[in-house]
Amino acid sequence: DELTGLISRKYFYEVLQREFDRNGSLALSIINLDDFKLYNQLYGAQEGDIALKRVAAVLAASVDEGCYAARLGGKEFALVLPGYDIYTAKTLTETVAAYERHYMEMNPSPLFSATMVECVRQGKDAYAGGAKYNNSSCNLNSNGTMADELAMIYKHVYQNKECTLAQLNAMLLADWEGHEAFRLRMRRDEDKWGNNRALPDEICREICAHCAARVNAVANGRGGRFKASLYTIDRNYFYGERLGASADGRKAGEILSRNVGAASTMDRNGVTALIASACKLDFTEFPTGSVLDILLHPSAVAGEEGLRAFEQLILTYCAQGGYAIHGNVMDARVLRDAQAHPEKYPHLQVRVCGWNVYFVNLSRAEQDEFIARAEA
Repeated sequence: DELTGLISRKYFYEVLQREFDRNGSLALSIINLDDFKLYNQLYGAQEGDIALKRVAAVLAASVDEGCYAARLGGKEFALVLPGYDIYTAKTLTETVAAYERHYMEMNPSPLFSATMVECVRQGKDAYAGGAKYNNSSCNLNSNGTMADELAMIYKHVYQNKECTLAQLNAMLLADWEGHEAFRLRMRRDEDKWGNNRALPDEICREICAHCAARVNAVANGRGGRFKASLYTIDRNYFYGERLGASADGRKAGEILSRNVGAASTMDRNGVTALIASACKLDFTEFPTGSVLDILLHPSAVAGEEGLRAFEQLILTYCAQGGYAIHGNVMDARVLRDAQAHPEKYPHLQVRVCGWNVYFVNLSRAEQDEFIARAEA
């Protein structure tokens, strides 16, 4: 990369594939700089470039020999750590903590700080210790896809012995080419997260609890702690585009599961089964937040009776320990017409993650996913 001296995006993918083939395991960390657009607006593009160089220097100095730091473009960086697992990758959080101690130098936020009583009283920037709480969020993404993959590996490789792990890995590297029948068997298997099935639900519960415990136990660099969260926002599209084929029957480049929910169209047993799966997680382990998406046909919530049923769904989720839930009420025919004739639907809105967006402003891939979910 000309600006930072890190490896470029193109070479990053070559390194990632080569090191995975060579080592069999690695840790991959994707790093995005928050509020970088605002930083450029406030201080200018030249200062923005200087900040990017500083971040690159921190990352380059943090990785061991044989590991790689890359700039993927804009404000996005990546670390490739061959041979690392979740335990050795723990040092990354320590690196971030060290980086956070310099937040005030790199990202002073006077306007943001002025909205906090404690910062005003002390005359301190939020990133200089002025805030009452100084925790850092760490997102765990796409638990549904993760649970589905591991359930399929356990069931079809180790339990049913339909193929070896090496053979499955070869199928995934080939993006399932020549193995469509087996891919569809994996895809259509009922043991998927979001259907109140014991196998994927227990896998998801155990791994989420383990990862949350690892995250929540680490101190950050500003006198607070890392706090786990469980949501993707819209990054399930971004990460899916960059991820190869997976053992749940997903092909390379396809989207991952959204927020706490099931992979797209995999929740086949209805919304109550989806809620039952989600409520097997302990959401107190994710203090930074989580959200479950549900999708209903307009006929399901029509009239007073429908609204009462919708209310009971929300109350049931919360009563069983759920954290946050939001719904989309959509008719697939309307969505398809809006996709074909956007000028007729300028105000049609859908819920993404904590906010609404105009359907016609979504990318084609995002629109297709909403339609697929509505038709499922």
